Amino acid sequence: MDNFSEKITDEEEIRRRDHDDLRAVLALPEGQRLLRRILRTAGPLTLGLGDTAEATGFRQGGRWLGLWLLAEALAADTAAAAALLTDYATEPGAIHV
Repeated sequence: MDNFSEKITDEEEIRRRDHDDLRAVLALPEGQRLLRRILRTAGPLTLGLGDTAEATGFRQGGRWLGLWLLAEALAADTAAAAALLTDYATEPGAIHV
């Protein structure tokens, strides 16, 4: 049982460190620009559809990465992530319906 408890503590420490790292990136203007570029490429607010099944699969993979990044950012710093999402969502072409 002790090993299981220790493992959870280690995972929690890793998660805390990951959130600390992301908060540091979100706090920098350069980090915000980098994350917006990643979001632009990933297209998390798009449908992710392509002309073929392969293209759709490729786009959905990128979209998933963008959604994961947004979820991680929201968990790390809700206010900074909300500002990042608002900035990204208001860019032309960010939202495809």
